[in-house]
Amino acid sequence: MSLVSVAVPVPFLDLKSAYNELKTDLDKACQRVMQSGSFILGKEVEAFEAEFAGYCEVTHCVGVANGLDALHLILRRLQTFDQVSQL
Repeated sequence: MSLVSVAVPVPFLDLKSAYNELKTDLDKACQRVMQSGSFILGKEVEAFEAEFAGYCEVTHCVGVANGLDALHLILRRLQTFDQVSQL
């Protein structure tokens, strides 16, 4: 019995359709950030953190730059927890 390999294209991520769906809100948010010059620790980040914390039903949320930063914080927290739980 021989197996035949067939390449099937898998779409990576369709940002264009996602952007088109949210275009008005994204453009307004981008304009607010650019006009304020506060893209780090500004009102938009603070609003995101509050809204996402509410969505997750938690008290706090920390916005980070990317997934690697998020994983770094998670691993640091787990290490701290492990050290405290071993006392």
